[in-house]
Amino acid sequence: MRRLLLSGILLALLGAAVWATPDAWAAPLSKRYQFKGGVTLEIAVAATSGLRLDTVRFQVPAPRGDRLLPTGGPLTAEVAVSNTAEQAHMVGLAIALYDDEGHLLAVASGGNRIMPIRPDRQQTFNLVFDGLNAEAHKATAFQISLEAKP
Repeated sequence: MRRLLLSGILLALLGAAVWATPDAWAAPLSKRYQFKGGVTLEIAVAATSGLRLDTVRFQVPAPRGDRLLPTGGPLTAEVAVSNTAEQAHMVGLAIALYDDEGHLLAVASGGNRIMPIRPDRQQTFNLVFDGLNAEAHKATAFQISLEAKP
C-alpha cells in the first residue's frame, strides 16, 4: 500500500513537471496569408515554442470548368517547419483555404506522428486536402496554424 501511494505521488509530480514546462503552454502560431498555387511562399515566422514556419507550397491540380476533379490529383500543401529550440518537438499543422468572400473552401491537417523534429533540424510535411475541396482553385487566402506538442 505504501509503495502504491509513493508511486502515485511520484507520477503526479512528474506529470506536474511536464505540464509546467514553457513549451507545454506555448501558444500555437496562427496567421493568414495570400494564397498562391504552385509558388513556394517564404514565410519564416517563429512561434513561441521555438518552431519556425519556413515555407508553404500549394500544388493545385488544373480545374475543369469551375471545379477541381478527383482525376486531376489531390490538392496538397508542402509545409517546411524548423526546430530552433533546444529540445525535440512533435508538430501539429492545419491549413484552411478561403475565397474573397470568406467562404471556407478546403481544409487539411497533419504533423509528425512518430518521431519529433530534433533541435536545429527541418522537416517537410505534405498535407492533403481530402473531401471538401472542389472549389479550392478559387482560394485567395489561407490560414495556417502551427502547434508544438510537448
